Amino acid sequence: RFMASHPELADSKVLTSIQNDAVKMFEERGIPKERLRQLWQSDPNFRSAAGQEIILAATKQWRAEKAAKTINATL
Repeated sequence: RFMASHPELADSKVLTSIQNDAVKMFEERGIPKERLRQLWQSDPNFRSAAGQEIILAATKQWRAEKAAKTINATL
């Protein structure tokens, strides 16, 4: 269901980029990769379509904030 709602993620490069940035976002907020792995394997809410929607939205926001900081730094 989640993937059907996001056809852009069918491109493996786009999907990998989003996944990598999601991990970085969580790590910046103090959640290490090992904890993410545990959540993914044990928490059905984390893996659910709704959970993935939240993670995707947060990752896109995180990317936008990073881009804004970069632009502001060059002004």
